Amino acid sequence: MHKYPELQRILFSDINFVDLKFEIIEAKDKQELNAIKQKVVHIDQDALGLDNTSYEKRRIKDQVANLHKLVDLKLNSVDVKRFTFRNEPIPNPSPQIVHKHHQQPNSQIAQPNNTLATPLVSGIQGVKYTVNSTNSHLLIADISKSIVITGSTPSSINIHNGSHSILQLNCNGPIFLHDLQHTIIILQCHQLRLHNIVNSTILVDVSNDKIIIENCSNLSVGNHPSLDLTMCRPIQVDDFNQPTARQNSHYSKVDTHADLTWIQGVNDGALQPQVIRLLP
Repeated sequence: MHKYPELQRILFSDINFVDLKFEIIEAKDKQELNAIKQKVVHIDQDALGLDNTSYEKRRIKDQVANLHKLVDLKLNSVDVKRFTFRNEPIPNPSPQIVHKHHQQPNSQIAQPNNTLATPLVSGIQGVKYTVNSTNSHLLIADISKSIVITGSTPSSINIHNGSHSILQLNCNGPIFLHDLQHTIIILQCHQLRLHNIVNSTILVDVSNDKIIIENCSNLSVGNHPSLDLTMCRPIQVDDFNQPTARQNSHYSKVDTHADLTWIQGVNDGALQPQVIRLLP
């Protein structure tokens, strides 16, 4: 006797597998994900007792393997999110912490008085901006035609929205990047997750040699310029959208890249036209 009523109909229906995928995506914690994983295990076990064609057996096996991979990736992402808040949580920034940069040098940017809040820097356009903060967590939004580097080393970094820029970031913990395009990203961190990053180059030195991507496309992934390529371990890319693909169309590995040391010679403040032309 099978554990699920009408198991024959369920296993032959792609709708059931789609529903389970949505359950995985919507799951909020490990308890929910482990419960889903048990469902997948039961389906896999019960499928062995069905009199299926070779094609159906292979299809079910592939679907089950895909679900197991999705659950494992989501479990990893839950761990990453919890790791983000291993120190104090990132509070909602108060209005006075939001700084708009209109092609002004760092010396003209007022720093917040509330040292317990995370500064939200937004509207970085046409400048080189060095982020120096004593706060543990860094949140930056809306970057365009700019160079952004970290002068200090925070415990976590979140960046939202950007294009045609170069980001050089160092972090003691995780970095989360969202909604970037046509950007060169040079990173040193403990963990890295990319969401909706397109047409961009990612050069990384990540402690676990792994990056997680979701809804990304046309990425070039390589090692950080400071690393000796002959001594580096391969970077692993976990793609939430293609977890079982042998050949992934969303990214490619690169062994060489353009010399970017010139950005160190650019002063903070408004970028000259000849510098803007060097941006992606």
